Amino acid sequence: MRPRIGITSSYSWRKKIFSLSEYYVKAVEKAGGIPYIIPARLDLDILDDIANLLDGLLLSGGGDTDPKHYGSDVFEDLSIEPGRDELEMRLVRIFLEKEKPIFAICRGIQILNVALGGSLHQEISKMTNVKHRWYDENGLQIPGWYPVHEVEIIEKTLLGDILGKRRVWVNSTHHQAVKDLGEGLKVNAVSKDGIIEGVEHTDHPFIVGVQWHPERMFEKYEDHFKLFRAFVKHASMEGERSSDSSRS
Repeated sequence: MRPRIGITSSYSWRKKIFSLSEYYVKAVEKAGGIPYIIPARLDLDILDDIANLLDGLLLSGGGDTDPKHYGSDVFEDLSIEPGRDELEMRLVRIFLEKEKPIFAICRGIQILNVALGGSLHQEISKMTNVKHRWYDENGLQIPGWYPVHEVEIIEKTLLGDILGKRRVWVNSTHHQAVKDLGEGLKVNAVSKDGIIEGVEHTDHPFIVGVQWHPERMFEKYEDHFKLFRAFVKHASMEGERSSDSSRS
């Protein structure tokens, strides 16, 4: 059976609508997984039961993490999604405890880091000359698949093993970034200005986060599809392990 991948979603308080870009679903499906969309507003008490039904967790992109979760005040104009932070942080801790794989993208890498006790830079545009939030000459975001800057992949990391190279070009639409690392995390990718572009867990088979959006690039660039293949492969192994345990 294909592994079951839970993908977190966004929530609009004004429209009362859950939402998720189709690119996450398409990437998981193409990599061999069955996508299950997790609503961004749920009773936290049922999350353990949800985790038991899934083989892997994909933390999707979206709004900013509330600085209160890493002991800071709001210093910038942030787009916070109330309720989503608590749900995703609880899911991170549950999946970590159950040793199930997690793949975290853009906002996902940030909430992963905060869930494990780390902190964030609230506005990186004031720290660097490298443009990390790209728009075209008309003020619109450029195509999501378009590579805009290079990222250095750290040697002897899981991310390096997956990609099989030291450098990769990525898209970029973020204005925040990982600051202090959460417990158990190490850096696996950086941009030339030193901004952290990727992390992974040192004591878990597969917890990987990237700051870019590989789901927007996987159809055009094989490097980015490798990330989904590796994630779904680990989730498949988890599914087999769970199946064996239920039979014993």
